[in-house]
Amino acid sequence: MSTILRCRIAALVLLAVLAGGFSVPVVAQDAVWNLRTPEWKEAWTRLPAGGEPDLALIRIASQLAGYSGSFLPVAPVAPDMAEGLQPGQVPVDLEWFTAPPGILAFGLADGWAHQLQDHVTLAEPGSAMDVAAWRAGVRYSREDTAAADAWASRFMAEFGHPVEPLLVRLCEANQGNRVGIIVDAYAAVVGWQPEVPCGPQPVAAELPALLLSCEEAFDACRADAEQYSAACNAACSTNACALACSGGSYEQCNACQASCSRTCNSTAAEVWDACDDDLELCQAGD
Repeated sequence: MSTILRCRIAALVLLAVLAGGFSVPVVAQDAVWNLRTPEWKEAWTRLPAGGEPDLALIRIASQLAGYSGSFLPVAPVAPDMAEGLQPGQVPVDLEWFTAPPGILAFGLADGWAHQLQDHVTLAEPGSAMDVAAWRAGVRYSREDTAAADAWASRFMAEFGHPVEPLLVRLCEANQGNRVGIIVDAYAAVVGWQPEVPCGPQPVAAELPALLLSCEEAFDACRADAEQYSAACNAACSTNACALACSGGSYEQCNACQASCSRTCNSTAAEVWDACDDDLELCQAGD
Protein backbone atom coordinates (compact mmCIF):
# COMPACT_ATOMS: atom_id res chain seq x y z
CA MET A 1 0.00 0.00 0.00
CA SER A 2 1.39 3.41 -0.98
CA THR A 3 2.17 6.15 1.52
CA ILE A 4 -0.43 8.42 -0.06
CA LEU A 5 -3.14 5.78 0.26
CA ARG A 6 -2.21 5.09 3.89
CA CYS A 7 -2.36 8.81 4.65
CA ARG A 8 -5.82 9.01 3.08
CA ILE A 9 -7.00 6.06 5.16
CA ALA A 10 -5.63 7.69 8.31
CA ALA A 11 -7.42 10.90 7.46
CA LEU A 12 -10.71 9.09 6.84
CA VAL A 13 -10.42 7.19 10.12
CA LEU A 14 -9.84 10.39 12.03
CA LEU A 15 -12.63 12.22 10.25
CA ALA A 16 -15.05 9.48 11.18
CA VAL A 17 -14.07 9.64 14.85
CA LEU A 18 -13.39 13.31 15.27
CA ALA A 19 -15.99 14.65 12.81
CA GLY A 20 -13.52 17.23 11.63
CA GLY A 21 -10.07 15.69 11.40
CA PHE A 22 -7.10 17.74 12.57
CA SER A 23 -9.08 20.96 12.34
CA VAL A 24 -10.86 20.16 15.59
CA PRO A 25 -9.46 21.46 18.89
CA VAL A 26 -6.52 19.61 20.39
CA VAL A 27 -8.63 18.74 23.43
CA ALA A 28 -10.93 16.66 21.20
CA GLN A 29 -7.95 14.76 19.81
CA ASP A 30 -6.71 14.28 23.38
CA ALA A 31 -10.01 12.60 24.17
CA VAL A 32 -9.72 10.26 21.18
CA TRP A 33 -6.26 9.12 22.24
CA ASN A 34 -7.19 9.01 25.93
CA LEU A 35 -4.65 11.70 26.85
CA ARG A 36 -6.83 13.15 29.62
CA THR A 37 -6.19 10.38 32.14
CA PRO A 38 -4.54 11.24 35.48
CA GLU A 39 -1.46 9.38 34.29
CA TRP A 40 -1.09 11.53 31.18
CA LYS A 41 -1.80 14.74 33.09
CA GLU A 42 1.02 13.78 35.45
CA ALA A 43 3.23 12.81 32.52
CA TRP A 44 2.98 16.20 30.80
CA THR A 45 4.21 17.95 33.95
CA ARG A 46 7.42 15.91 33.82
CA LEU A 47 8.40 17.07 30.36
CA PRO A 48 10.37 20.26 29.67
CA ALA A 49 8.32 23.41 29.10
CA GLY A 50 7.81 24.40 25.48
CA GLY A 51 7.17 22.21 22.51
CA GLU A 52 4.01 20.28 21.85
CA PRO A 53 4.58 16.67 22.92
CA ASP A 54 0.87 15.88 22.86
CA LEU A 55 0.60 16.96 19.23
CA ALA A 56 3.64 14.87 18.30
CA LEU A 57 2.04 11.85 19.96
CA ILE A 58 -1.32 12.47 18.30
CA ARG A 59 0.29 12.86 14.86
CA ILE A 60 2.21 9.57 15.04
CA ALA A 61 -0.64 7.63 16.68
CA SER A 62 -2.98 8.86 13.94
CA GLN A 63 -0.53 7.68 11.28
CA LEU A 64 -0.40 4.29 12.99
CA ALA A 65 -4.19 4.09 13.12
CA GLY A 66 -4.38 4.63 9.38
CA TYR A 67 -1.46 2.30 8.65
CA SER A 68 -2.81 -0.57 10.74
CA GLY A 69 -6.54 0.06 10.59
CA SER A 70 -6.70 -0.16 14.39
CA PHE A 71 -7.05 2.39 17.19
CA LEU A 72 -5.03 1.35 20.22
CA PRO A 73 -4.78 3.07 23.62
CA VAL A 74 -1.47 4.70 24.52
CA ALA A 75 -0.20 5.06 28.09
CA PRO A 76 2.91 6.66 29.64
CA VAL A 77 5.82 4.82 31.22
CA ALA A 78 8.32 6.40 33.62
CA PRO A 79 10.56 4.93 36.36
CA ASP A 80 7.67 5.11 38.83
CA MET A 81 4.81 4.80 36.34
CA ALA A 82 4.19 1.45 34.64
CA GLU A 83 0.53 1.73 33.62
CA GLY A 84 1.59 1.68 29.98
CA LEU A 85 2.89 -1.87 30.38
CA GLN A 86 -0.53 -3.29 31.22
CA PRO A 87 -2.13 -5.64 28.64
CA GLY A 88 -3.75 -3.91 25.70
CA GLN A 89 -1.79 -0.67 26.10
CA VAL A 90 0.86 0.75 23.79
CA PRO A 91 3.60 1.94 26.18
CA VAL A 92 5.11 5.40 25.67
CA ASP A 93 8.41 6.13 27.42
CA LEU A 94 8.44 9.80 28.46
CA GLU A 95 12.11 9.91 27.52
CA TRP A 96 11.14 9.43 23.86
CA PHE A 97 9.67 12.95 23.72
CA THR A 98 13.10 14.54 24.24
CA ALA A 99 15.05 11.94 22.24
CA PRO A 100 16.41 12.48 18.69
CA PRO A 101 13.95 12.38 15.76
CA GLY A 102 12.50 8.99 14.95
CA ILE A 103 12.79 7.51 18.45
CA LEU A 104 9.20 8.36 19.44
CA ALA A 105 7.85 7.08 16.12
CA PHE A 106 9.68 3.76 16.37
CA GLY A 107 8.80 3.26 20.03
CA LEU A 108 5.11 3.79 19.35
CA ALA A 109 5.14 1.67 16.20
CA ASP A 110 7.01 -1.16 17.89
CA GLY A 111 4.51 -1.25 20.76
CA TRP A 112 1.67 -1.04 18.26
CA ALA A 113 3.04 -4.04 16.37
CA HIS A 114 3.31 -6.17 19.51
CA GLN A 115 -0.34 -5.46 20.32
CA LEU A 116 -1.56 -6.12 16.77
CA GLN A 117 0.34 -9.40 16.60
CA ASP A 118 -0.83 -10.56 20.05
CA HIS A 119 2.69 -11.07 21.37
CA VAL A 120 3.01 -12.39 24.93
CA THR A 121 5.53 -10.86 27.34
CA LEU A 122 8.14 -13.05 28.98
CA ALA A 123 7.37 -11.64 32.46
CA GLU A 124 4.09 -10.68 34.15
CA PRO A 125 2.88 -7.45 32.44
CA GLY A 126 3.53 -4.37 34.57
CA SER A 127 5.75 -6.22 37.06
CA ALA A 128 9.21 -5.00 38.03
CA MET A 129 10.69 -7.75 35.87
CA ASP A 130 8.52 -6.67 32.94
CA VAL A 131 9.65 -3.05 33.30
CA ALA A 132 13.30 -4.11 33.41
CA ALA A 133 12.86 -6.35 30.37
CA TRP A 134 11.10 -3.57 28.42
CA ARG A 135 13.90 -1.10 29.06
CA ALA A 136 16.52 -3.72 28.14
CA GLY A 137 14.74 -4.48 24.87
CA VAL A 138 14.03 -8.11 25.80
CA ARG A 139 10.39 -7.93 26.87
CA TYR A 140 9.32 -10.42 24.20
CA SER A 141 10.82 -13.49 22.59
CA ARG A 142 13.50 -13.01 19.98
CA GLU A 143 11.07 -13.97 17.19
CA ASP A 144 8.34 -11.58 18.38
CA THR A 145 10.85 -8.76 18.80
CA ALA A 146 12.10 -9.27 15.25
CA ALA A 147 8.56 -9.32 13.82
CA ALA A 148 7.59 -6.10 15.62
CA ASP A 149 10.85 -4.38 14.67
CA ALA A 150 10.31 -5.16 11.00
CA TRP A 151 6.70 -3.91 11.10
CA ALA A 152 7.71 -0.70 12.88
CA SER A 153 10.55 -0.11 10.42
CA ARG A 154 8.25 -0.41 7.44
CA PHE A 155 5.87 2.07 9.06
CA MET A 156 8.71 4.55 9.60
CA ALA A 157 9.81 4.23 6.00
CA GLU A 158 6.27 4.68 4.67
CA PHE A 159 5.75 7.91 6.63
CA GLY A 160 9.24 9.37 6.29
CA HIS A 161 10.42 9.05 9.88
CA PRO A 162 14.24 9.00 10.13
CA VAL A 163 15.75 5.69 11.21
CA GLU A 164 19.42 6.66 11.67
CA PRO A 165 19.10 8.01 15.26
CA LEU A 166 17.38 4.76 16.22
CA LEU A 167 20.22 2.66 14.82
CA VAL A 168 22.75 4.70 16.78
CA ARG A 169 20.76 4.24 19.98
CA LEU A 170 20.43 0.49 19.52
CA CYS A 171 24.13 0.13 18.85
CA GLU A 172 24.98 2.18 21.96
CA ALA A 173 22.64 -0.02 24.02
CA ASN A 174 24.31 -3.21 22.77
CA GLN A 175 21.14 -4.19 20.91
CA GLY A 176 22.89 -4.45 17.56
CA ASN A 177 21.23 -7.80 16.97
CA ARG A 178 18.06 -5.84 16.11
CA VAL A 179 19.75 -3.47 13.67
CA GLY A 180 20.01 -5.83 10.70
CA ILE A 181 16.28 -6.59 10.76
CA ILE A 182 15.37 -2.91 11.02
CA VAL A 183 17.72 -1.86 8.22
CA ASP A 184 16.46 -4.56 5.86
CA ALA A 185 12.78 -3.78 6.48
CA TYR A 186 13.38 -0.04 6.05
CA ALA A 187 15.42 -0.54 2.87
CA ALA A 188 12.74 -2.76 1.34
CA VAL A 189 10.37 0.23 1.36
CA VAL A 190 12.62 3.18 0.52
CA GLY A 191 14.92 1.37 -1.91
CA TRP A 192 18.20 2.32 -0.22
CA GLN A 193 20.00 1.05 2.85
CA PRO A 194 20.59 3.35 5.84
CA GLU A 195 24.12 3.57 7.19
CA VAL A 196 24.77 1.10 10.02
CA PRO A 197 26.75 2.81 12.83
CA CYS A 198 27.78 -0.26 14.85
CA GLY A 199 30.97 -1.08 12.97
CA PRO A 200 32.25 -4.65 13.03
CA GLN A 201 30.58 -5.49 16.37
CA PRO A 202 28.09 -6.86 17.09
CA VAL A 203 27.95 -9.17 14.09
CA ALA A 204 24.18 -8.87 13.75
CA ALA A 205 24.56 -5.17 12.94
CA GLU A 206 26.45 -6.03 9.75
CA LEU A 207 24.39 -8.94 8.47
CA PRO A 208 20.67 -9.61 8.29
CA ALA A 209 19.58 -12.03 11.01
CA LEU A 210 18.84 -14.78 8.50
CA LEU A 211 22.43 -14.68 7.24
CA LEU A 212 23.98 -15.21 10.64
CA SER A 213 25.51 -18.58 11.32
CA CYS A 214 23.64 -20.80 13.77
CA GLU A 215 26.34 -20.24 16.38
CA GLU A 216 26.26 -16.46 15.99
CA ALA A 217 22.47 -16.39 16.33
CA PHE A 218 22.79 -18.63 19.39
CA ASP A 219 25.34 -16.28 21.00
CA ALA A 220 23.09 -13.27 20.32
CA CYS A 221 20.12 -15.10 21.86
CA ARG A 222 22.11 -16.00 24.98
CA ALA A 223 23.29 -12.40 25.24
CA ASP A 224 19.64 -11.26 25.26
CA ALA A 225 18.85 -13.70 28.09
CA GLU A 226 21.82 -12.53 30.15
CA GLN A 227 20.93 -8.88 29.56
CA TYR A 228 17.36 -9.52 30.71
CA SER A 229 18.51 -11.38 33.83
CA ALA A 230 20.87 -8.58 34.84
CA ALA A 231 18.27 -5.84 34.29
CA CYS A 232 15.57 -7.84 36.05
CA ASN A 233 17.70 -8.54 39.13
CA ALA A 234 18.68 -4.88 39.32
CA ALA A 235 14.99 -3.95 39.30
CA CYS A 236 14.40 -6.19 42.30
CA SER A 237 16.30 -3.72 44.49
CA THR A 238 15.11 -0.48 42.92
CA ASN A 239 11.47 -1.38 42.34
CA ALA A 240 9.94 -4.65 43.52
CA CYS A 241 11.69 -4.76 46.91
CA ALA A 242 12.24 -1.05 47.49
CA LEU A 243 9.59 -0.83 50.22
CA ALA A 244 10.64 -4.03 51.99
CA CYS A 245 14.29 -3.01 51.99
CA SER A 246 13.75 0.61 53.02
CA GLY A 247 11.11 0.18 55.71
CA GLY A 248 11.19 -3.47 56.63
CA SER A 249 13.57 -5.74 58.47
CA TYR A 250 16.66 -7.35 57.04
CA GLU A 251 14.80 -10.66 56.86
CA GLN A 252 11.92 -9.09 54.92
CA CYS A 253 14.29 -7.41 52.49
CA ASN A 254 16.34 -10.57 51.99
CA ALA A 255 13.22 -12.71 51.46
CA CYS A 256 11.82 -10.27 48.89
CA GLN A 257 15.11 -10.08 47.00
CA ALA A 258 15.46 -13.87 46.95
CA SER A 259 11.92 -14.37 45.65
CA CYS A 260 12.29 -11.64 43.03
CA SER A 261 15.63 -13.03 41.84
CA ARG A 262 14.20 -16.52 41.51
CA THR A 263 11.47 -15.16 39.24
CA CYS A 264 14.02 -13.27 37.14
CA ASN A 265 16.30 -16.26 36.81
CA SER A 266 13.43 -18.61 36.02
CA THR A 267 12.27 -16.41 33.14
CA ALA A 268 15.83 -16.03 31.89
CA ALA A 269 16.24 -19.81 32.02
CA GLU A 270 13.19 -20.22 29.79
CA VAL A 271 14.72 -17.85 27.25
CA TRP A 272 18.03 -19.70 27.60
CA ASP A 273 16.33 -23.03 26.83
CA ALA A 274 14.62 -21.46 23.82
CA CYS A 275 18.05 -20.46 22.52
CA ASP A 276 19.09 -24.12 22.65
CA ASP A 277 15.95 -25.15 20.77
CA ASP A 278 16.56 -22.48 18.11
CA LEU A 279 20.14 -23.64 17.69
CA GLU A 280 19.05 -27.25 17.15
CA LEU A 281 16.44 -26.19 14.58
CA CYS A 282 18.96 -23.98 12.81
CA GLN A 283 21.58 -26.72 12.63
CA ALA A 284 19.02 -29.23 11.46
CA GLY A 285 18.16 -26.94 8.58
CA ASP A 286 21.75 -26.35 7.44
